[in-house]
Amino acid sequence: MAGGYFIPISILAQFCEKLHQADSDQLTKIVNQYAKEANNQICSMAKERHCKYSGSTLALVCIHDGVCNIFNLGDSRVYYYQDAVLKQITEDQTVAAMKLKMGIYTEQQAQTSHERNQLTDFLGSDTRKIGIEPLHYDSLSLNVGKIIICSDGLTSMCTNQEISEILSKNSNNFAEELMQKALKNGGKDNITCIVIENYV
Repeated sequence: MAGGYFIPISILAQFCEKLHQADSDQLTKIVNQYAKEANNQICSMAKERHCKYSGSTLALVCIHDGVCNIFNLGDSRVYYYQDAVLKQITEDQTVAAMKLKMGIYTEQQAQTSHERNQLTDFLGSDTRKIGIEPLHYDSLSLNVGKIIICSDGLTSMCTNQEISEILSKNSNNFAEELMQKALKNGGKDNITCIVIENYV
Protein backbone atom coordinates (compact mmCIF):
# COMPACT_ATOMS: atom_id res chain seq x y z
CA MET A 1 0.00 0.00 0.00
CA ALA A 2 1.30 3.42 -0.95
CA GLY A 3 -0.71 6.38 0.24
CA GLY A 4 -1.05 9.45 -1.94
CA TYR A 5 0.16 8.55 -5.43
CA PHE A 6 -0.46 6.22 -8.37
CA ILE A 7 3.25 6.19 -9.28
CA PRO A 8 4.36 3.90 -6.39
CA ILE A 9 1.54 1.45 -7.17
CA SER A 10 2.33 1.26 -10.88
CA ILE A 11 6.03 0.71 -10.18
CA LEU A 12 5.24 -1.91 -7.52
CA ALA A 13 3.35 -3.88 -10.17
CA GLN A 14 6.60 -4.11 -12.11
CA PHE A 15 8.36 -5.57 -9.05
CA CYS A 16 5.65 -8.08 -8.08
CA GLU A 17 7.19 -11.07 -9.83
CA LYS A 18 10.60 -10.37 -8.27
CA LEU A 19 8.99 -10.10 -4.82
CA HIS A 20 7.10 -13.37 -5.30
CA GLN A 21 10.25 -15.24 -6.28
CA ALA A 22 12.68 -13.63 -3.81
CA ASP A 23 13.96 -15.50 -0.80
CA SER A 24 14.34 -13.71 2.54
CA ASP A 25 17.94 -12.75 1.81
CA GLN A 26 17.01 -11.03 -1.46
CA LEU A 27 13.77 -9.42 -0.33
CA THR A 28 15.16 -6.32 1.37
CA LYS A 29 17.39 -5.56 -1.61
CA ILE A 30 14.45 -5.76 -4.04
CA VAL A 31 12.21 -3.60 -1.82
CA ASN A 32 14.99 -1.02 -1.60
CA GLN A 33 15.31 -1.04 -5.40
CA TYR A 34 11.57 -0.49 -5.69
CA ALA A 35 11.61 2.36 -3.16
CA LYS A 36 14.49 4.07 -4.94
CA GLU A 37 12.72 3.87 -8.31
CA ALA A 38 9.39 5.11 -6.92
CA ASN A 39 11.12 7.89 -5.00
CA ASN A 40 13.03 9.09 -8.07
CA GLN A 41 9.94 9.12 -10.27
CA ILE A 42 7.90 11.08 -7.72
CA CYS A 43 10.73 13.59 -7.34
CA SER A 44 10.96 13.95 -11.13
CA MET A 45 7.20 14.44 -11.44
CA ALA A 46 7.18 17.04 -8.68
CA LYS A 47 10.00 18.94 -10.40
CA GLU A 48 8.22 18.85 -13.76
CA ARG A 49 4.98 20.13 -12.22
CA HIS A 50 6.75 22.68 -10.00
CA CYS A 51 5.31 21.14 -6.82
CA LYS A 52 6.87 22.38 -3.60
CA TYR A 53 5.83 19.37 -1.50
CA SER A 54 5.07 15.95 -2.90
CA GLY A 55 5.31 12.43 -1.56
CA SER A 56 3.76 9.13 -0.52
CA THR A 57 3.95 6.87 2.49
CA LEU A 58 4.57 3.15 2.08
CA ALA A 59 3.48 0.05 4.01
CA LEU A 60 4.39 -3.27 2.43
CA VAL A 61 3.82 -6.86 3.59
CA CYS A 62 5.38 -9.82 1.74
CA ILE A 63 4.05 -13.22 2.83
CA HIS A 64 5.80 -16.50 1.96
CA ASP A 65 4.65 -19.76 3.57
CA GLY A 66 3.10 -17.97 6.53
CA VAL A 67 6.17 -15.79 7.18
CA CYS A 68 5.60 -12.04 6.91
CA ASN A 69 8.27 -9.54 5.97
CA ILE A 70 7.11 -6.00 6.74
CA PHE A 71 8.46 -2.68 5.44
CA ASN A 72 7.37 0.93 5.81
CA LEU A 73 8.20 4.56 5.13
CA GLY A 74 6.28 7.41 6.77
CA ASP A 75 3.26 6.98 9.00
CA SER A 76 1.21 4.32 7.24
CA ARG A 77 1.13 1.36 9.61
CA VAL A 78 1.02 -2.42 9.81
CA TYR A 79 -0.72 -4.07 12.75
CA TYR A 80 -1.14 -7.68 13.85
CA TYR A 81 -4.36 -8.71 15.60
CA GLN A 82 -4.63 -11.99 17.49
CA ASP A 83 -6.54 -13.15 20.57
CA ALA A 84 -8.16 -9.73 21.09
CA VAL A 85 -4.75 -8.01 21.11
CA LEU A 86 -3.87 -5.34 18.52
CA LYS A 87 -0.12 -4.84 18.12
CA GLN A 88 1.48 -2.14 16.00
CA ILE A 89 4.40 -3.68 14.11
CA THR A 90 5.76 -0.65 12.28
CA GLU A 91 7.14 2.57 13.69
CA ASP A 92 5.97 5.96 12.48
CA GLN A 93 8.67 7.97 10.77
CA THR A 94 7.57 11.37 12.01
CA VAL A 95 9.07 14.18 14.06
CA ALA A 96 6.76 13.35 16.97
CA ALA A 97 7.75 9.67 16.94
CA MET A 98 11.43 10.63 16.82
CA LYS A 99 11.00 12.92 19.84
CA LEU A 100 9.14 10.14 21.67
CA LYS A 101 12.08 7.76 21.15
CA MET A 102 14.48 10.46 22.36
CA GLY A 103 12.43 10.99 25.53
CA ILE A 104 11.46 14.55 24.61
CA TYR A 105 7.76 13.68 24.28
CA THR A 106 5.56 11.41 26.33
CA GLU A 107 3.34 9.01 24.40
CA GLN A 108 0.37 11.31 24.98
CA GLN A 109 2.31 14.33 23.74
CA ALA A 110 3.44 12.47 20.65
CA GLN A 111 -0.12 11.43 19.85
CA THR A 112 -1.51 14.96 20.11
CA SER A 113 1.41 17.00 18.74
CA HIS A 114 1.06 18.66 15.32
CA GLU A 115 4.45 17.05 14.60
CA ARG A 116 2.79 13.63 14.42
CA ASN A 117 1.99 14.52 10.79
CA GLN A 118 5.47 15.78 9.91
CA LEU A 119 7.19 12.91 8.10
CA THR A 120 10.92 12.35 8.42
CA ASP A 121 11.04 9.84 5.56
CA PHE A 122 8.73 9.03 2.65
CA LEU A 123 8.65 8.25 -1.05
CA GLY A 124 9.30 11.51 -2.84
CA SER A 125 11.82 12.94 -0.38
CA ASP A 126 14.70 14.52 -2.27
CA THR A 127 17.33 11.94 -1.34
CA ARG A 128 18.14 10.58 -4.79
CA LYS A 129 21.90 11.02 -4.32
CA ILE A 130 22.05 8.92 -1.15
CA GLY A 131 19.06 6.65 -1.81
CA ILE A 132 16.04 5.80 0.30
CA GLU A 133 15.46 2.56 2.22
CA PRO A 134 12.22 1.48 3.92
CA LEU A 135 12.49 0.14 7.45
CA HIS A 136 12.46 -3.67 7.51
CA TYR A 137 11.03 -5.31 10.61
CA ASP A 138 11.87 -8.76 11.93
CA SER A 139 10.07 -11.49 10.03
CA LEU A 140 6.97 -12.81 11.76
CA SER A 141 5.98 -16.48 11.70
CA LEU A 142 2.21 -16.29 11.83
CA ASN A 143 -0.38 -19.05 11.94
CA VAL A 144 -3.62 -17.30 12.87
CA GLY A 145 -4.80 -13.74 13.28
CA LYS A 146 -5.19 -10.73 11.03
CA ILE A 147 -2.74 -8.32 9.44
CA ILE A 148 -3.92 -4.74 9.02
CA ILE A 149 -2.21 -2.34 6.60
CA CYS A 150 -3.55 1.19 6.84
CA SER A 151 -2.92 4.88 6.35
CA ASP A 152 -3.14 7.48 9.10
CA GLY A 153 -6.56 8.39 7.75
CA LEU A 154 -7.74 5.36 9.73
CA THR A 155 -5.51 5.53 12.80
CA SER A 156 -6.00 9.26 13.37
CA MET A 157 -9.77 8.76 13.41
CA CYS A 158 -10.08 5.43 15.27
CA THR A 159 -8.64 4.35 18.60
CA ASN A 160 -6.94 0.98 19.03
CA GLN A 161 -9.95 -0.13 21.05
CA GLU A 162 -12.35 0.77 18.24
CA ILE A 163 -10.20 -1.06 15.69
CA SER A 164 -9.98 -4.12 17.97
CA GLU A 165 -13.74 -4.18 18.52
CA ILE A 166 -14.37 -4.33 14.77
CA LEU A 167 -11.71 -6.99 14.20
CA SER A 168 -13.20 -9.16 16.95
CA LYS A 169 -16.49 -9.51 15.04
CA ASN A 170 -17.52 -12.04 12.42
CA SER A 171 -17.38 -10.04 9.20
CA ASN A 172 -16.97 -10.54 5.48
CA ASN A 173 -15.34 -7.13 5.03
CA PHE A 174 -13.32 -5.81 7.96
CA ALA A 175 -11.65 -3.13 5.83
CA GLU A 176 -15.02 -1.64 4.83
CA GLU A 177 -16.21 -1.59 8.45
CA LEU A 178 -12.98 0.09 9.60
CA MET A 179 -13.27 2.70 6.85
CA GLN A 180 -16.90 3.44 7.73
CA LYS A 181 -15.93 3.85 11.40
CA ALA A 182 -13.20 6.33 10.47
CA LEU A 183 -15.66 8.28 8.31
CA LYS A 184 -18.22 8.30 11.13
CA ASN A 185 -15.57 9.65 13.50
CA GLY A 186 -14.76 12.56 11.22
CA GLY A 187 -12.93 11.24 8.16
CA LYS A 188 -10.50 14.15 8.03
CA ASP A 189 -7.92 12.42 5.81
CA ASN A 190 -7.73 9.85 3.03
CA ILE A 191 -8.51 6.39 4.41
CA THR A 192 -6.72 3.34 3.06
CA CYS A 193 -7.11 -0.04 4.74
CA ILE A 194 -6.29 -3.66 3.87
CA VAL A 195 -7.07 -6.56 6.21
CA ILE A 196 -5.42 -9.94 5.49
CA GLU A 197 -6.55 -13.20 7.10
CA ASN A 198 -6.40 -16.90 6.27
CA TYR A 199 -3.01 -16.33 4.66
CA VAL A 200 -1.29 -19.60 5.62
